[in-house]
Amino acid sequence: MEEDELLDQEHVEKRLSPHPLSFMGLQSLCIFLIVWGLVFGWIVNFSDFRGLFSNVLLQIAVWGLVLLVVAVIASIIKVLWRIFFLYLTVVLVALGLIYWLNLYDSSTVFLPVYTVVVSILGFLLVELFRRSHKYIISNQRLVFKGGVITREQRTLRYDKITDINTKQGIL
Repeated sequence: MEEDELLDQEHVEKRLSPHPLSFMGLQSLCIFLIVWGLVFGWIVNFSDFRGLFSNVLLQIAVWGLVLLVVAVIASIIKVLWRIFFLYLTVVLVALGLIYWLNLYDSSTVFLPVYTVVVSILGFLLVELFRRSHKYIISNQRLVFKGGVITREQRTLRYDKITDINTKQGIL
């Protein structure tokens, strides 16, 4: 918070940022993608079941179906359908790349690598989102600043606080 944004008789007590684990819900979606990409790559390339996946369409169907089933389960648990649409976008982009770049013959390599790369990009975006959040505690109010594409600022004066609820998970 800049000096010209301070109220009369106000001074900043602390400037805080969210803990890296505070966005673990979003990071767990990326962790699943890494795990699924590695497991799928092992299944179609090195396991005893690789003969079952000689058909490219079966590979793509199993890969996409597992992603979408997990997305539906996660969306129902979190009551947040953005998760489903995010994973659906990952599947549709992969299908588009396979079709336009004619990667049918190399799908046993492309799908696992694509999945891991998308998850790494997801981790980077979650970290960018986390670092964009700032909490400023002054002697008169709380200020939240955050957002990557659009900036948001919320201010709450101490005299307007009527109730405080807290919830802390195991982490």
